[in-house]
Amino acid sequence: MDDATWPLLRRAARITGASRIGFEDVLTLPDGQPAHSNAQLYQAGWQLMQEVPL
Repeated sequence: MDDATWPLLRRAARITGASRIGFEDVLTLPDGQPAHSNAQLYQAGWQLMQEVPL
């Protein structure tokens, strides 16, 4: 699931402008590094969604 999570989050941002993410979805950050907390995943997801044009 890790390989699909970040592209799927980008797609969700384009379609709805909203999403959620956590350890139940993915264990790694977009750069492949291990995530250490849900907060770290949230921050990476928020940052990624800000880069997607609506």
